[in-house]
Amino acid sequence: MAFQNRFEGYPLLAWTIDDWEQFHNAMQEEEPNFDFQRYLKNYNDNTFNKINVLFEDAPFKLNLGGQTEKTKLIATDKPMGIFDFSLASRGMYKVPEYYSEKLAIEYPDKFKDFELPSGVVPPNLITQKIENNEKVYLLEDSDGVFDCEIRQKGQTAIEDGVQGAKLKFATRNRKVYLTHKRNKGKVKYVEIYSLFYYTSLNSDVEYAIRHIPAMMVADYLESIGVMTRIYMTRFVVLDDNWTLRKETPQGVELPMYKVAPNPKFRTSLFVQPIIAKEFGQEFDKSIGFLTSSRNYRDVYDNLAKWAVKKEVTARNPHVYGDPDWNQFQYFEGIERYRNKYQQYVKLGLFKSKEVLPEAMMFFHDMTIKRNLSNFVSRVMSYTSKSESQEALVDMNINPFFNWWMRLSATTLKHKIDIVNSRELRKDLEAIKIEIGNFLVELNDIVVKANPNLISNNLPLGEYFRELGNRILGTSYDGYSIINDRGELIFKKYITNITLEITTYAEGIYFETEEDRQEIRNELLKNVQNELINF
Repeated sequence: MAFQNRFEGYPLLAWTIDDWEQFHNAMQEEEPNFDFQRYLKNYNDNTFNKINVLFEDAPFKLNLGGQTEKTKLIATDKPMGIFDFSLASRGMYKVPEYYSEKLAIEYPDKFKDFELPSGVVPPNLITQKIENNEKVYLLEDSDGVFDCEIRQKGQTAIEDGVQGAKLKFATRNRKVYLTHKRNKGKVKYVEIYSLFYYTSLNSDVEYAIRHIPAMMVADYLESIGVMTRIYMTRFVVLDDNWTLRKETPQGVELPMYKVAPNPKFRTSLFVQPIIAKEFGQEFDKSIGFLTSSRNYRDVYDNLAKWAVKKEVTARNPHVYGDPDWNQFQYFEGIERYRNKYQQYVKLGLFKSKEVLPEAMMFFHDMTIKRNLSNFVSRVMSYTSKSESQEALVDMNINPFFNWWMRLSATTLKHKIDIVNSRELRKDLEAIKIEIGNFLVELNDIVVKANPNLISNNLPLGEYFRELGNRILGTSYDGYSIINDRGELIFKKYITNITLEITTYAEGIYFETEEDRQEIRNELLKNVQNELINF
C-alpha cells in the first residue's frame, strides 16, 4: 500500500459528465451556437476515417474475443446485454389510443394535464359497447358523449406535427434481452477512466490508439454480463487565479468550499471524466475519439469550461496546463476523484450508481505513451507506408500491433479480475496462463516476421523481439512480466497491477477514508497470501 500526497491542498476540480443527455446539454449551455453534428461530421470525414482503418481493414481484429467465456446466450427480461428485436417481435402489437374529433373541436384542452394531444382520451376513461354487432368506443362524462375511433398511439401527435412523435409498439414477450450467463464475480458494474492529454504522441491516430485497450476490455466485460462505462478523462494541473463557489444555484453547499483553508487559490488539479460509452451500449468510436482528439479540441474545451464553472467563479476559464505526471501521481489524483465522487453522490450533486470505488478503474498505459510514436515511425520505415494507419494494418506489422493492444487490455482486465474474484487462487492461475501465452505468442511473431524487411540494419523480427522484451520488462515503461533473462516474474507482475488498488490519498482535498482503506488492504493481503503458492 502507498499513501500519496503530491496533490494535497490542490482544489480538485471535477464535475463528471455522466451521460449523453448531460454531454449535449453542457455543450449547448457553454456554446449555444456550436453545431456538434457538423463538427462530428467534419471530424469523421477528415480524421476518424483514418482511425477506422485500424478496425475495418486490419487482418487481426482488435478484441479480446478469445478470452470470452464460452457460455450460451440466454434471454432475460432484465434490461442488460443486447436488446433482441426478433424476440420482441414475436409478441409485438400496436399500442392503441382513442381519438374523438368532436372532443378535439369542442374541448381541445380537456386532457391537457395528461400531456395528451387534443382529442385523445386516456384509455381508462373509455367505455366499450356493442352496437349493431360492432364494438364502439365512447367517452361519457358531464360534458357529453363522444364517439372515439381507435388508432395507433402516436398517430395523433404525428398528425399534429409534434416534434419527435413516433408510432408506439409494445411486446407481450417480456424476455427481449440477450446476455451471457452472469459471471460469478462480485462486480456488476465497472467504470473505466481512460486518460487523455496532448503530449508525447504525434497524431490523432496515435491519440485514438491509447484508448483501444480500454475499449477492448469494455466489450469483453459486457459480453460476460458486467455492465461497463467508459469515460475519456482529462488529468491536468491548472494555474490560474480563481475563487471557489460556496454553493450550487440550488443552495447546496459545495464540500470543497467548506474545507478550503482559503477559497481563493492559484493551482488546482483538474480531473474531468467525459462519457464515451454508457452501460449496456456499444462504444461509439467516432464520438469517443473526437472527445480526446488533439486537432478537434472544441468539444473538450466547451465541456471542460462548463465543468470548471460549476465550482469556481470564472467567466472564461483556461482549461490547459501540465498533464505529464508519473503513474503513482496519476493513481493519487484518480483516488482523490473517487473519494470526491462518493461525497458528491451522498449530497445529490452527482448521480448515484452501483459502482464500487475499487471498480472505478483508471487506465493509462505508460508503455504506449513512451513507445507508440517511435514504433509507428519505425514500422512506416519497414513498410514504406506514408500513413501510420496503413502501416499498422500491414500484414507484416499487424500481428505485433494486435499483440501489444491485447496485452495492454489484458493488464487492465487482470486488475478487474482480481477485484472481481471469489476464488482468488484459481483466478491467479488463469492469469498466469494468459500471461504465459503472450510470451509464447511474441516468440511466434518474431520467428514468422518477414526476414526481407530491414530498417537501420535491423531485421523486422529482431526489432519486434527488442521492443517486445522492453514492453514486457521491468523498466519504467514496461509491464514487469519478464526479467532481464526473459523469465516470467509472475509475483512482480501481480504486485505491479495491484498498486493502483491500494494507493491512498492523504490530506485535503478528498483523502481516502479509513473504512475504504481497510476493505482494500484486506484484498491486498489476500493477494499476497495467495502469491506464496506461485
